Amino acid sequence: MREDQLVPYQAITRLGAGRVLVLAPHPDDEAFGCCGAIIRHCAAGDGVDVVVVTDGAFPTAPDLDLAAYAEVRREESRAAARILGYGEPEFWNYPDRGLTYGEALVQRILGLLIERGVQWLYAPSLYEIHPDHRALALSALEAARRLDAPCTLAFYEIGN
Repeated sequence: MREDQLVPYQAITRLGAGRVLVLAPHPDDEAFGCCGAIIRHCAAGDGVDVVVVTDGAFPTAPDLDLAAYAEVRREESRAAARILGYGEPEFWNYPDRGLTYGEALVQRILGLLIERGVQWLYAPSLYEIHPDHRALALSALEAARRLDAPCTLAFYEIGN
């Protein structure tokens, strides 16, 4: 494969057309990581689904009400969805910092890819250092590898 096939050297308005699934490890990762792609797909009329995989409620203070904090994070993703134009995100509510690569997660992603007829899958980059981001990246990669239909996997960066 040529280098220019891996790293784009020109500006483009969107990667391609078709049904889109965005996998976000935490609430807000979809907005920080690939909101431009989401906006372009929505503007072109492509169907866009976003799955926020964890609850985003890692305890940052000893007295934090984790359930209330998780709901605030979900509402932030809903607000971002309204701005980006794709509708309501789906929340899987795995525990923040508890996501692990494994068959169950791969199968859940694969099932969604098949059910929704996804042609473009966006997932966090394999180079992300957060453990939830890496587990989701690896799971998305394996699900896409197993899919017996045309689907392009596009990695996006959040923390790099």
